[in-house]
Amino acid sequence: GPRRGCMLALKRSRGRWSVRPYQLLPQLVPLWSAQLSPGSHSALLLPQMAEEHASSSFSFAPIGHIESCFRRLRGIPRQGALAPATKARLVLEKSVQACAADDLEHFSHLWITFVFHDNRQPGEGKQRPGHQDYRAKISPPKLGRRVGVFSTRSPHRPNSIGQTVVRYEGSSRVELPRSPKYSKPRYVHALDISGVDFVDGTPVLDIKPYVAAYDSVLSATMAPWVEQAAASDSARHGALASVQFSPEARAQLEEKLGRMRFYESVAAAEEAVRQVLSLDIHDGGARARKQKRGEEVDSEDFCFPFDGLEFIAHRGAAEGQEMTLTVVRVTDDVELAGGAQEPEP
Repeated sequence: GPRRGCMLALKRSRGRWSVRPYQLLPQLVPLWSAQLSPGSHSALLLPQMAEEHASSSFSFAPIGHIESCFRRLRGIPRQGALAPATKARLVLEKSVQACAADDLEHFSHLWITFVFHDNRQPGEGKQRPGHQDYRAKISPPKLGRRVGVFSTRSPHRPNSIGQTVVRYEGSSRVELPRSPKYSKPRYVHALDISGVDFVDGTPVLDIKPYVAAYDSVLSATMAPWVEQAAASDSARHGALASVQFSPEARAQLEEKLGRMRFYESVAAAEEAVRQVLSLDIHDGGARARKQKRGEEVDSEDFCFPFDGLEFIAHRGAAEGQEMTLTVVRVTDDVELAGGAQEPEP
């Protein structure tokens, strides 16, 4: 019979990402017999084409990597646009010529195609990207039912590839680590970006300009649960005054500001932290589930790692429909400093 088609899975080997055949699709076989008459030349062509595609693979070498204000996964916003003050740097590989980024200054926003290299499943360690690790149906936050993975933006996908829009802030040079082989400093080209949802070290596959005339579809519709989530995010985004810094925390931030990579002023760092905390990033839905069950939700303290520091925030009692969040202490990120990591509250 004709060779069956197959799906493709993403795999990493020696720093390169490749797409390889993974799973057979027997559904394709009836299509050949239903659409092609017996004995036709096309009936011989399609199985041949399927065989060629089944044995092919596509290899991608990252063009760069991300240096992000989010050193760990905790706290990364669902969409970078929800926290426009967050910052990162896209450092191009030495093999990519700097002139490839010429004329990007004419665009305010960029599409970044990247790899979810740090995917994890609940209760398990780091997983290999590819079909063997994804779930076909998942439960979006606060929806209460499962939907197909292709109708979500979950990072756990058949191929662990993501795409996001960021604001382009300009270009810079990053000095490479010194080596005895070279007497002079060496530099690589980098793009400064903001409004990000990347974790530090994310591999980047491609960069494209965002063109509003083509990429913005004014008549686009969306699922009701996405509309509700977007409305909720907009409401939180407009209530940043509910996140405050105590005088002690502000003084500690000013003292440790030099340890941050992306922020040179206390005001800029405070604004970024406020935007991220206003998204209610710390509870993972646990508080919403307690409220749904009618259980009392107490005040609590929690840690939030951001750009080399840890911000300890206190959630106070509700005032009307809002909760008050106060950053009460700023310390070094003990995990980055090599110390023992205390369990997070």
